[in-house]
Amino acid sequence: MLTLNLRGTPLTSLPVEIGNLAALQTLKLGGTQLTFLPPGIGNLTALLSLDLSRNIALTFLPAELGNLAALKTLVLLGYVGELPLPAELLKLKETGLRIRM
Repeated sequence: MLTLNLRGTPLTSLPVEIGNLAALQTLKLGGTQLTFLPPGIGNLTALLSLDLSRNIALTFLPAELGNLAALKTLVLLGYVGELPLPAELLKLKETGLRIRM
């Protein structure tokens, strides 16, 4: 599977097994009701695009996102407050990561 599109679903959490989708390149979680991302998300090393827009219940991003060396686009549009970005994730900006806020 290369793309997993769960946009707009009433999803409140991701299964721990999400980290087993090693070939996943696009993960669309915009408009869900996620409250957290499991640490296993850092195992998605082929991930190129991650959409977390409009997840108002999501209040922090795990440091494991810094393991996503292939990540080119992170979408964080639609947050009312400020969503803090872990330092590990900010380091990926040096490798070409584009963060849309």
